[in-house]
Amino acid sequence: MKTKTMFKTMLASMFCMVALLLVACDGDSNKPVLNKLSFDKTRVDLNLGRTTTLTVKNGTAPYTAKLSGQGDQLVADVRVEGNLITLTGMFLGEATMAVTDKDGNTGVVSVVVKNIEGSLKLDKTTLNIEVGKSETVSVQNGVGPFKVISNNNKVVETNVKGSQITFTGHKAGTTTVEVQDAKSNVGVVTVTVR
Repeated sequence: MKTKTMFKTMLASMFCMVALLLVACDGDSNKPVLNKLSFDKTRVDLNLGRTTTLTVKNGTAPYTAKLSGQGDQLVADVRVEGNLITLTGMFLGEATMAVTDKDGNTGVVSVVVKNIEGSLKLDKTTLNIEVGKSETVSVQNGVGPFKVISNNNKVVETNVKGSQITFTGHKAGTTTVEVQDAKSNVGVVTVTVR
């Protein structure tokens, strides 16, 4: 009689454990999965001041993208539109970008921002200017005439005279300015106006 009761207790305990396992496993299927999202690239190599795109191949929109950085300085500007992520190189360096979909599923991509091969050599590539003040950058190689393309003309105004480029701060902010020569070689200056 004692054996019968013990057998029933053991059987009931095993049944409870199996039921618990089934419920626990079923509950896990609704949790977000890390690295469930896939992309058209596993790594983004980006030139400073240039823009590229990354496509999310699965998941549920809307997506969010967050870039880890070196301190407060993020190496790239990131914009998400539908399943297309646009990155613009802002600072030299490496970072990891985590993309999350509506259901909380995540995918991770490496982002590397480097200097452009065949680039122009500039005597300064980073400027810190006060509003209303000016600073000059000299192009040390390349073929003139030189021209500049600014990502934000409201922050800084540029003036080219031969191989000298004068930057004048207009409004607080940070922007990148491309310097191009006649053969499309490029150099980039990151300008912070305060």
